[in-house]
Amino acid sequence: ATILFAKAAQSQNCDLKPEEIPDLKKMTLIVETQSEAMNTWFSEFWTFNTKIEFKTKEDIFKLKKTKNDNILVLGVFDQETHYTNQLGKQQDGPLMRLIGIVYLDDYTAVKHRNAVSKLITSVYAPYNENLEKEVLIFFKERTEMKPYEFKLSVKILANLLNAIEKDQIKNYKATKFARDQADKYCEQINSKEIFFDKDLLKNTNDINELKRNKKIKVILADAQKIAEIVDNEEDVLVTFSAPYGNLADYLYYIKTLINAKTGVIYYESGVKHIGVWPGSSFTKSNLKDIVDCIQ
Repeated sequence: ATILFAKAAQSQNCDLKPEEIPDLKKMTLIVETQSEAMNTWFSEFWTFNTKIEFKTKEDIFKLKKTKNDNILVLGVFDQETHYTNQLGKQQDGPLMRLIGIVYLDDYTAVKHRNAVSKLITSVYAPYNENLEKEVLIFFKERTEMKPYEFKLSVKILANLLNAIEKDQIKNYKATKFARDQADKYCEQINSKEIFFDKDLLKNTNDINELKRNKKIKVILADAQKIAEIVDNEEDVLVTFSAPYGNLADYLYYIKTLINAKTGVIYYESGVKHIGVWPGSSFTKSNLKDIVDCIQ
């Protein structure tokens, strides 16, 4: 997803001066309510904005009538995808989910189709919905996002915002940010335990690719264990996959090792080309990349 650091920057002819870029830190952040427990966690974790409120979608729509330019909204947005079929006709592809921030005035419909292009900043989240149910797809369908995945996505988003503010980057992609972090931290993978979600392995035996390297401390885990680790903010690495694009009616995923405590990305599989395994599972090739990274 493209990062736009200022509302006016959406105009291609706009050349903002530094003093014209709004200070997002000083604006009130309205968070789309997920749950009371999540609201408590968010209040403790999020430090980018000092003014935070939690509201339902309905309340946010009512608030839009105030036309308040000093309010941002953090929400969950569904991005439509499309593709051209063999007959040359446009068809709807699977939906991709984003967690992002928009100005209050740009917070739109329930599916947020018009809001996606106006996101100030966003990250992809682990979710998809295959619209063509009878079509063969290369990943397990996901129709909802787990609470711990929301937490990890928000941590990445917070780190991305801080990087944008620090370096005053006006246009930045979430995938590029993941690559930059991995380039910096990849060699440190062997300094952390890795808890590998067994459901994210294309072949369970492939984990031996990591275990053969005695420097790497890897433990197979289920989603419940990963959730506990994220909830406890343990200083370990966990697996995390999220879609970043589509080819026809299936999605391509970026696969990462992320620090459950800090949200820092230590490994990312890269934005691959056509012909590679497109699903959310780590392949033997991905695991070899992790091993090569620390050698």
